[in-house]
Amino acid sequence: IQQLRKQEALREHFLMVLNRATESNEAISPETLLALAANTELVLSARNPQVQLALKLALAEMFLLRTDYPKTIQLLDSIELALANGTEQEKASAASTRLYALIQMGDIEAAEKALSKAEKLSLARTESDLARNLWVFRGQIAQAKGNLTLAVVSMEKAAELAESERTGTALDRGTSIGNLAVLQLNLGQYASAQNAATRALAIWEAGGV
Repeated sequence: IQQLRKQEALREHFLMVLNRATESNEAISPETLLALAANTELVLSARNPQVQLALKLALAEMFLLRTDYPKTIQLLDSIELALANGTEQEKASAASTRLYALIQMGDIEAAEKALSKAEKLSLARTESDLARNLWVFRGQIAQAKGNLTLAVVSMEKAAELAESERTGTALDRGTSIGNLAVLQLNLGQYASAQNAATRALAIWEAGGV
């Protein structure tokens, strides 16, 4: 019931954003919509703290997709305290979003700290989406630091979990294996890269991606 209420509140928020954006009858860019969606006044109009948390988390993921990593981190910082009362899924989503943004920004030191904090959220459940993503992030951090041996081992572990688990979308699971393929390709391990790419494609095709 809580999730349904959050979804309804999110729907109402974005309808309000669209109404506000179309008042001028001018062309609307994705950047304009996102900026309006993140408007403090509109966000606070959702008086329920849980809804505000869900809203800001959704916005952070949207800014991530638009490659606006500083704004992504800014939004995540603003919900740091509220996340203490969030669901495990929300905490895991925030952790993955933060790690991806920091790595893309090249802030490896901050990414390592975020990784250490996120590892406590996986609760030793190797079948969780977060546990798989953490192996990917470990690999990316190791690669950035020049430790290619650890990078490959980490990516292989992520690929292994992606093939053995049934949680997460086919897109995400296949991408975990695709990351390994790209790394192996860059290292000149062509046969291994081709094998990993084939495995990733199999998951995507089976999932209708």
